[in-house]
Amino acid sequence: MTENRQLRTDARHRVTSSWSWLSPFILLGLLPLFFVGGPDWASSALHKSVWNLGHPLFFGLLTHWLSPRLPLRERTRWLAVTVAVLVAGGLVELAQEGLQRQRDWHDMLRNLIGAWLVLAWQTPPQPALHPITPTLRWLARGLTLILLIVELSLVAQAALQHYRIQQHLPGLYDFSANDPHAYWSGAISRVDHLQQGPATDADSAPALKIALGTEQYSGVSLHNLPSDWRDYHALMLAFFNPSDSPLELVIRINDARHDRGDNAFRDRFNQRLSLQPGYNQVRIELDRIRTAPVNRDMDMDDIRRLGLFAVRLPAPREIYLLNIALELP
Repeated sequence: MTENRQLRTDARHRVTSSWSWLSPFILLGLLPLFFVGGPDWASSALHKSVWNLGHPLFFGLLTHWLSPRLPLRERTRWLAVTVAVLVAGGLVELAQEGLQRQRDWHDMLRNLIGAWLVLAWQTPPQPALHPITPTLRWLARGLTLILLIVELSLVAQAALQHYRIQQHLPGLYDFSANDPHAYWSGAISRVDHLQQGPATDADSAPALKIALGTEQYSGVSLHNLPSDWRDYHALMLAFFNPSDSPLELVIRINDARHDRGDNAFRDRFNQRLSLQPGYNQVRIELDRIRTAPVNRDMDMDDIRRLGLFAVRLPAPREIYLLNIALELP
């Protein structure tokens, strides 16, 4: 038994020694990823959420390598590592802003989660300097695991949302969703049915109510949508205009390259829609959308945003979106 225990101890020592030698190189390889590559503001929610897991990974690895080299009592080690991670994380966020990267102060918490996980679960290198009680240690382990699970749940939610979006094709939006703001931005809300409806079955189905104001540009944007439109032939939209007068709307569609560029009017698809009182159906050939940018073709496998807006309305208006879907050839 004593011999087996010694063999296991020797094996752990070899693994620890190998990690101590390799870890600085791994950390140096990961460090540039804070400043180059990765998602930007135009990337999908799933891409961003997965990439964000790199924060607890990096600072967890850094703490795992650095902590045993700090000859401090365990409570002092927790304080020293926490302060160091906050300072380092803050400097990273400020540097990212200077490099025109998207700053996210939630990353500071993700950094701490990685460091705290290691501090809570790492075997103390010098037990005589670590008087934390077993109860306090297991409490710290439980709390850090809860924080990690919350972060992982955000990734799971983004992955599930991405899956549902893809499964709903050829529809671009699932009107049964309770919260449209997970997909849309702007003054938009879900209604179970219309008080007035067209002479079709559409008035009994859920719809989206879009509230339009009198500012220069008032409308909504669908930013969480299927990005690959290559296998489809046309875009179909259905509206209900509850007013007795027509409503002029503009539809704009752009790809991710446009979002990452200078947002030029001539680099996206724009079309005016004249919505008459009552039910309106609009059909737009995707070839027109593809060729809309003046100096290039739109990336039909990377559509990023679809907007509906009005320009300088004299009074507030409402419009109902009944359907938005792609049409197969």
